[in-house]
Amino acid sequence: MSACKAGLLALLSLTPALASEHPFMLHSDANNMHSDSSATDTHAVRGPERADAEVRRFQFGALAGECAGFTFDKNHRIVTVCVKASRSELILIDPATLSVLDRFEIPARQGTYRAVFALRIDSIFLDTSGGSYFYLDHEGRAVVATADRRILRIKQVRTSEGPRFVLDREYSLAEHVPGDCPKRPDLAAKAPGCDKVTTALPDWQGLIWFVTRKGRVGTLDPESSRIQVIRLKGEEIQNSFAVAEDGVYLVTDKALYRLAASAKTGKPGIVWREAYDRGTRRKIGQVAQGSGTTPTLLDSRYVAIADNAEPRINALVYRRQARPGESRLICKVPVFETDRSATDNSFVGFGRSLIVENNSGYRHAFTTNNPVGGILRIDIRPDESGCDIVWQNPAISPSTVLKMSRESRLIYAYTVEAHPIRRDLWSLTTIDFHTGRTVLSIPVGRGMRLDNNWGSIALGPEPGTALIGTLSGFVQVRDR
Repeated sequence: MSACKAGLLALLSLTPALASEHPFMLHSDANNMHSDSSATDTHAVRGPERADAEVRRFQFGALAGECAGFTFDKNHRIVTVCVKASRSELILIDPATLSVLDRFEIPARQGTYRAVFALRIDSIFLDTSGGSYFYLDHEGRAVVATADRRILRIKQVRTSEGPRFVLDREYSLAEHVPGDCPKRPDLAAKAPGCDKVTTALPDWQGLIWFVTRKGRVGTLDPESSRIQVIRLKGEEIQNSFAVAEDGVYLVTDKALYRLAASAKTGKPGIVWREAYDRGTRRKIGQVAQGSGTTPTLLDSRYVAIADNAEPRINALVYRRQARPGESRLICKVPVFETDRSATDNSFVGFGRSLIVENNSGYRHAFTTNNPVGGILRIDIRPDESGCDIVWQNPAISPSTVLKMSRESRLIYAYTVEAHPIRRDLWSLTTIDFHTGRTVLSIPVGRGMRLDNNWGSIALGPEPGTALIGTLSGFVQVRDR
């Protein structure tokens, strides 16, 4: 073998395998909140790397007008859903000027408006329905699961006045998802005739899967409109899910599932189920009692989540395909400090590595928070005998969905330095994937309206750019 060929093979062995391109999602590193269908939360492009990066704000509302997740269309325009107390909108934005090109109103979450004026703020942030999770399909259409139990497919059309959103198709889920919900969202979980659609994603056969707060899992055939639903009784679903060629990976407040649809009927079915330690309470730093993580798919072989154990949560890594008699669980790694350990955000997944963020102490932007902080890296051993913590960084990133650039190997966090009268300083902070060292912090600004409040970061669409969801919209940080 030539030295050149040997060197190439050595380099390839160090390069993590990338997630397969999804045939029914836009071929992009940002086709949903978690970047791709495997929920790796990684991007191919570089993010901001200069201390003098430019900071610009897009303000959707003075407060409670958050744009939580970002996608980019075929023309590199920003497509986001922004949620306000009185309404939600799908918005198309020019990334160069941050000007709004078009808006499409989607139904506001039930009870949110009343909850604001009744000062029941906590109840709003326990509701993950209403469109914050959405995706772009293979033709660039936005697919949104709405608060009124519909799935909308919204396309862009060219007009003489510029691009416009047009409703392409809508599907009602009302026959399969009960909607008799009380006005106060904190009572919805106790109402037997009330359920809410959390999110939707397609599988490799083109069926659109959706999940609800009260454990319903459904498939929708977009051609025939046929809907099939099963119920995971006694279990709740607050997070999104991940999809690969071998099935759908879903976490409830009690267990991790791999599911697949019947080839004949399209009905969802359980391939396997792994229960985990859900703890005894909902910790400050989590939306529900149970795992707060969307499953992360790694290296075509693994799936990872966090549990809700006490006094420390664990990072759990499972084999997606276990041999007969082989344990599915590869490792269970306690993370962060005793009684100061919680996460409600998906892991970053890269190769055999996971990046885990500590959200302990953070409730929401409208209260005094005491975030503990901490970001760490865990590696799966090559022989699958367990997992090891590689490094831990003390950065306080209270609630954001972390992202990583696969090109620069930099992890992007949205960090805070607390101020006694809520003039907290927020910064976009980069951490070296290899060493865990903080490389750079770019100040974004001070005050509650810049609180991330469970939103996400996205890198792109142009190199050197990042978007961060905030309570009043979002912030764009880009190298000059």
